[in-house]
Amino acid sequence: MVLDLSHPEKNSNKFGTIQFDFDRKVDFLISLLTRSGLRFTPFDYHAPQVTSYLITLDEWRSWLNQTLAKDDPRWYWRVDDIASVAQKEVDDCRQMFSPELIENDDCRQMFPPELIENLDWSAIREIYVKRITWSDQQYRQVAQEYSTPDMNTIEEEWMQDTRISKNWEVSLRTIKPNQNIEELLNRPASYLSGEIDSIYKIYFVNYPVFVKCSIGINTIIGVPREPEFNIQSVIDEIERLVRE
Repeated sequence: MVLDLSHPEKNSNKFGTIQFDFDRKVDFLISLLTRSGLRFTPFDYHAPQVTSYLITLDEWRSWLNQTLAKDDPRWYWRVDDIASVAQKEVDDCRQMFSPELIENDDCRQMFPPELIENLDWSAIREIYVKRITWSDQQYRQVAQEYSTPDMNTIEEEWMQDTRISKNWEVSLRTIKPNQNIEELLNRPASYLSGEIDSIYKIYFVNYPVFVKCSIGINTIIGVPREPEFNIQSVIDEIERLVRE
């Protein structure tokens, strides 16, 4: 988030973020639906199959939720001393604008001396306090949602389950690249113009058709491999998601 130091009052109170990811664990669990014959809306395009997995939908749901919980970014946003962290941000910012660091003409044009001299550091500190407080609140929220602040240290149960653990190991060696997912991950998020008011974690997974499933802050999007697939349709759906 860019901070407007010259006009602190113009800074937004919307501190939301959006992350894009291809996670092999989430991708494997979605592929497990097809292999096991389970159906989970909207990932139910495939036909039911008779297999030897013998896992239940409740087990699968638990595994998915556990995996999403462990990878929740909010676990890393805890702040024990908000005032100290905010002050460090201010000190670092002041150091960045020290005269000895603004030596060339380009820097002087961007940060003229009169601008630096008139910065309201008290107002700037309040902005940092607001943002850091919001961050810590998100950590407290995720700890409350999952009932334990140690969820991120727990190993997912399904990785130890002998019914599927071998297939998980095989999938690590045989997963095929999906050019459509790679393009989505490599595209800059500039198409998400404006401010975001919530937290979004977007997982792209391999799936025969384009589908979307939201679980808490997470959204899992199935992306086909076909070269003719319309990637813009995924971008349009993400834009709708964050503007709702």
